[in-house]
Amino acid sequence: MWASLYRNVALPSATDLEDGVRDWVFSEPLRDLIVHFGGELPTTDARTALGWLDEFSYEHWDFRRGVERADIKQQVFENASLVLAATGALGLRGHNTPQRDFYDRILVLGGGARACFLRPDYTASLLRQGLTTDGIAGLGSERRLSPPEREIAGPGAETEADALFRGFDRAGVDARIVTATGPRSSTADVRRANTADTYDAWRAADPAPVSTILIVTSEIYVPFQHYDAVRKLDATVETVGLPAAYTLPDGLRQSFQPENYLQELRSALRSMRRLLETPGDNGDRR
Repeated sequence: MWASLYRNVALPSATDLEDGVRDWVFSEPLRDLIVHFGGELPTTDARTALGWLDEFSYEHWDFRRGVERADIKQQVFENASLVLAATGALGLRGHNTPQRDFYDRILVLGGGARACFLRPDYTASLLRQGLTTDGIAGLGSERRLSPPEREIAGPGAETEADALFRGFDRAGVDARIVTATGPRSSTADVRRANTADTYDAWRAADPAPVSTILIVTSEIYVPFQHYDAVRKLDATVETVGLPAAYTLPDGLRQSFQPENYLQELRSALRSMRRLLETPGDNGDRR
């Protein structure tokens, strides 16, 4: 229906990067999706439009409302095929194959327990196909696993980082596990670590300059986690995701519905907004 509009490699300048975001924000697939949900994207600059989209997506596409992604309740949509076609064109499906044969570092992102097993296994498959690197890291957090996640991760696994360690061990991939802790607030509470926090934790653990980084995640999260990486990591960043249908021999896989794609579309546009509005520490790639 639509060709993919999403660019998953960091662009060379702030101008080119902003042009890419603008093309994405004002694209036909996103406009059609907004109209389907009763809105009309204002004709303005990309930053202002992203602010409007943040509010619009909170009202129409935010199904978390404080719960974990795994706890999103299934929704009923009049035109689920439009949701899937639009989000696919916007980069939430596809982008599974790296464009290079070598990267200075490969960063495999953690998440739910299923992801912590699937992503290391997918990384192993890429390595078997000839991908090479000077170092692999698994980026996890101290988030406590839920009871269903502990059943997946096995006895003794209590945190996301534990599950990620088990996933790499099972996949037969030698990786350094980097565990992030969310920052403390003024009330001394610790916010759970998010994707950007894990990038910060890895950069602190591996401060040596690198030129190329491959991020491995699940394809539905590619735009969201890519733009956070561009904002946080001073390197040429490419992000790939394992296909939604990727399944381990024991049947373990992730399953995504239209509400999941809309939720992560919101995550993507918020990540783009942070990239354009937040002063970065990565020079030209603000």
